Amino acid sequence: MVRLALIEDNTEYRSALSKILQRNKEITVIHEMADCEEMIPYFEVDLPDLVIMDIDLPGISGIEGVWQLRQQWPDLKVLMLTVFEDSDKIFGAIKAGANGYLLKKDSPTKIL
Repeated sequence: MVRLALIEDNTEYRSALSKILQRNKEITVIHEMADCEEMIPYFEVDLPDLVIMDIDLPGISGIEGVWQLRQQWPDLKVLMLTVFEDSDKIFGAIKAGANGYLLKKDSPTKIL
């Protein structure tokens, strides 16, 4: 069972993606949040196995969020979720410690 946290500021997209992910019986979404400011206190109590995080979040960006996660939990798996095919943002996220990325336009099958 993969315990997952989903960080996405678009409420409708976050809800839809959560439902798609939970179709897979091996995935449980344990946290859904709109920004990085919420993640550290939640993760200190209940650390997920995997984080899927939007790269372009309000306040603390997804790139900065990955960097913060790496400081506290270096082995935590993090995938960035983005509409950007901009290699600079994707490279920045990987450099900050993301394990990979998904494009928001990807099919649900590919995301799973």
